[in-house]
Amino acid sequence: MNTTDEQIRAIKRQFRKAMNGIVAASMREKGLDYRVNFGLTLPLLKRIAAAYPPDKMLAERLWSEPVRESKMLATWLYPPAEMDRTTSCRWVAEIPYPEIADICCLNLFSRLPYAAELAAYCLERPDDLARYTGFRLWNRLLVAGCKPSETEIATLLTASQKLLASESNRPTLTVAIDALRRLAEQDEATRKQIENFFSAAESDLPVGNKNLLREILG
Repeated sequence: MNTTDEQIRAIKRQFRKAMNGIVAASMREKGLDYRVNFGLTLPLLKRIAAAYPPDKMLAERLWSEPVRESKMLATWLYPPAEMDRTTSCRWVAEIPYPEIADICCLNLFSRLPYAAELAAYCLERPDDLARYTGFRLWNRLLVAGCKPSETEIATLLTASQKLLASESNRPTLTVAIDALRRLAEQDEATRKQIENFFSAAESDLPVGNKNLLREILG
């Protein structure tokens, strides 16, 4: 048995020891039907992660398992400098639920040197969960003070417009609106750019989404 195998076994023992069946059952009732879910909280997972040095092989092994906590733990343990574009795109495709997208963006994707490029890639994917990941990643980057390029702004606005014009998944719409709000708050010129972009398309938006957009732009 190699070191990684031993670490995996030790981690699983910690998962079983801290298992919270009530939380896991509640999550299943809300549609988060993982194959294995120990119901561990994020602060506890963060403490477990702190006991292990970042390790690409260990993180990949954890990510490959159909276990909620393993996938989450992997986001703390994968060294951002060692994750290439191909691997990050594969992880995006393998994300099972929005909460895993959230933790990926928080702990790993937002720390990648090509994070904005990955966000743009996600926004252009056909599946809703990938787009959710892209908008969530832009939220993290904008909160951290990232100044997107004109091309990146155009991609974000186009993806947002398509979402606002459709009967979209509510969680994805929520993170898209949050990203637009944070983008508009960067400076008056950017807010005006967003306003001009949507002025021509506003008539095609559902009434509820028009109101959301007006709230952003004031």
